[in-house]
Amino acid sequence: MADNQDIIISSSETTTATYNSPDQDNLNSRGVIVVVDVTAFTGTNYTVSLQIKDELSGKYVSIAADSAQTATGTRTLLVYPGAGAAAQGVNVSAGFPLARKWRVVITKTAVSAFTATVVAHYTGV
Repeated sequence: MADNQDIIISSSETTTATYNSPDQDNLNSRGVIVVVDVTAFTGTNYTVSLQIKDELSGKYVSIAADSAQTATGTRTLLVYPGAGAAAQGVNVSAGFPLARKWRVVITKTAVSAFTATVVAHYTGV
């Protein structure tokens, strides 16, 4: 994997359930910027989070989670060692190195459906 690689995790995913992206395989990047664009939304609210996977147990742990959202829009999560507070278009920032296995989760609360795209930008080797 090259430094600063961009990947499309989901292109216009429509779902009526919680969305769990496929596990992503970080080969050598220190961090990632994840951009989630919710373009259609019906219901109460939803949250976006980034989870790392414990390979031994198979369990996921959230290391960056957004606040509940009640409208369509773009949410940006940054995970990078020593990252400061969220600013300048970044909604959530976590100052940790990115683990080998990770995923994006969009959790709905009383939402009948949503449509979203999910893109990741690996950064720093």
